[in-house]
Parts: sequence; C-alpha cells; structure tokens
Amino acid sequence: MLSSLTMLGFWMPPEGGEKVGLGLTILLAYSVFMLLVAENMPATSFYVPLIGECVRVCVRVYVVVVVVVVVLIVHVCVRMSARALCVCVCVCVCVCV
Repeated sequence: MLSSLTMLGFWMPPEGGEKVGLGLTILLAYSVFMLLVAENMPATSFYVPLIGECVRVCVRVYVVVVVVVVVLIVHVCVRMSARALCVCVCVCVCVCV
C-alpha cells in the first residue's frame, strides 16, 4: 500500500503543494512501519533455520553461475564483429535475467 502511494506521488503534478505533503506523509508512514517491524523482531537468534541455509546456498550458486556465464559470453564476444557483439550482449542480458 505504501508503494502504491509512492507511485501516486510521482504522478501528481509538481506545481501543487500536495506532492511535497504526500511525500512527507509517506516518509513518516514508512518510519512508523519500520519501527513496528523492529519492535516485533526477536532481539537475537542462536541458530539459523534450515530454510535460511538453503536460500543462502542457492543464492551463492546462482551468483557463481551468472558470473561464469557472463565471463564466458564476454570472452566469446570480444572475438566477434560489432553485429555479433550486439547479439551476444542481448543473449547475455537474457541469460542473466
């Protein structure tokens, strides 16, 4: 809901004073929301849940795969012409996304 209000702030015309007021109100709402979240979070944790470990490992594997693919594609693209380089960059972007 706060994100949609932020988008509304970008759609408002800059001539009116409501844009600044809305921006400040949204900033205050974000601050209150973060304070509420901080109060409900536990102070410390003695162990990391198993799902957290799985996510950490998956992210690391994903990062390594993306870096290897990008390095290989760039290495191959350096030896190509300008037209092939454009196609290679498009493929690299599609692979990384």
